[in-house]
Order: sequence, then structure tokens, then C-alpha cells
Amino acid sequence: MSTLRSKFNLIVLAIVLAILSGCSTFGGSNFNNGYYTTVLNQSFGSVYKASLEALENGQTYDLNGSPYDIKINKKMENEAVIAAESDNTPSDFVEIAIEKKAKDKTQISIKYGSEGNAIRSSALVSLIQNNINHH
Repeated sequence: MSTLRSKFNLIVLAIVLAILSGCSTFGGSNFNNGYYTTVLNQSFGSVYKASLEALENGQTYDLNGSPYDIKINKKMENEAVIAAESDNTPSDFVEIAIEKKAKDKTQISIKYGSEGNAIRSSALVSLIQNNINHH
């Protein structure tokens, strides 16, 4: 009976791990080294503009509820990097890396702080998508 129960627990564990691993990559999104990365079916220019707008308009804010201060805003032909930090706490920052993959396919990677925050990052992706949809 003990062997049967062990096998059942092992099967349940395998199923749970498969489900969790599937959820973490659903829709092409993943979380690696603190960066939440996903691909948007939007042009590079619109993703860049909407990302910058989210920071400039205070749509995302530091842990004290204040807008981030943009420190780096570098846009090249197919890549862009935007980095902003809290005026009060320099360790509270957000980095956004944008890369053109195709005409209407853009990869975006977002990292909050040194460890990253998948929930805040995915929420920022939603804000960026909303900014694009409202233009």
C-alpha cells in the first residue's frame, strides 16, 4: 500500500510541475534572471512610445507611490532601453528592454529592482498594451 501511495504522490507531483511550467510560459512569456519577457504583436515604435509614456505619465510608480525618474532613454533602430529609478530609493528601479523581432512583433523585457517582480512587470505590459490601444 505504501508503494502505491508513493507512486500516486509522484504522479501528482509530476502533473503539478507540468501545469506550473506550462503556466509560466503561457503566451510566450517567461521570467528569467528577474526579467519578465514577452512578445507583443505590435510595432517596435509603438511599444517604445507606449513604454516611455507609462513611465513619463506615472502609470507605474516606485514603492513609495512616486513616479520613477527616467535615467536612461536610448533608442536605436531595432532596440531600445529605458531605465528609471526612484528619487527616494535608488535600489527601487525599473528597466525596460525592447527589441524588434519582425514588422509587427516586438519583444519586451521588464525588470523591477535587482530581483525582479513578475507581477509588477506583467502589469506594466498590460499598461503598455493599453497605451498602444488608445492611440
